[in-house]
Amino acid sequence: MAHIHYDVHDLRALFELARQGSFNRAADVLAITPSALSKRIAKVEAAVGGMIVERTTRSVGLTPLGKRMLARAEPLLAALDDCMEEARRIALGLEGHISVGCIATVAFSHFPAALAAFKQSFPEVHVNLLDGEGSRITTAVLEREVEFAVTTVFDHQRDLVAEQVATDAFVVACGADHPLAGKRQVRWSELEAFKLVGFRSHVSTRQLIENELAGLGVELSWTYEVGSLSSLLGYLTSGEFAAPVPRLLAGFVPGLVAVPLVQPRIERKIFLVRRDSPLSLPAQTLWNEIAKQLRSTPVAKTRRSITS
Repeated sequence: MAHIHYDVHDLRALFELARQGSFNRAADVLAITPSALSKRIAKVEAAVGGMIVERTTRSVGLTPLGKRMLARAEPLLAALDDCMEEARRIALGLEGHISVGCIATVAFSHFPAALAAFKQSFPEVHVNLLDGEGSRITTAVLEREVEFAVTTVFDHQRDLVAEQVATDAFVVACGADHPLAGKRQVRWSELEAFKLVGFRSHVSTRQLIENELAGLGVELSWTYEVGSLSSLLGYLTSGEFAAPVPRLLAGFVPGLVAVPLVQPRIERKIFLVRRDSPLSLPAQTLWNEIAKQLRSTPVAKTRRSITS
């Protein structure tokens, strides 16, 4: 089937002429001259190879071919207009949704405040959150499952752009009655004497700790290994266990004490990561709010009791 070249503006002109029944009135509505309108109609007739408008000295009307075109094409143009309006509203953040990835610790601690601030500007935009482990979240950006992500895993991959927004040191978290709770700081080697709960070996946080300690001859014994943040927090609230966790998380867990870990000081970098293309307006706004929340957290803290 041969491709027919036509202009949507010319079709709109045809339909306005059918509504008005007059070249002069239709031209006024379209803000063009009657001569220009006549040329547009002629272009449509040339494209289809037949007469679509009947012109008399007293009136203007559509031929049977013109009426058939009007019946078929007018709903399609209306749908096209609806499509463009919907796209405009989504682009401006008046509706729609965005998908974001986030490491579990930040999803628990800082994401809710960032989302609340975002909703003040974009109340009708729904945010889909994919939370999990750092490498999984970064992969989700590469595979276009999410528009951007908060992650600790970034190795300068060619297709990604990253912005470091925080440096997060590790602390040991435990119950207020735990033997470690009264210390001002704890050496990593001291943890060997206590029951520890930690993430499974494939999790980037666990890998970071073990890689840093390997050269110092410190080998932690994990009493329990968990796959989710909720499970880890459940063990900690029992009071029997301690866990090395990122400081950003520790400050948001009620009823626990967080003590700085030293010798060595181990910290992780937190990045906002996206593909190498501009974000939508709502996504960029949420990116900025998350960055603001993370940057507002002090880098260094002494021992603190968490009661709220």
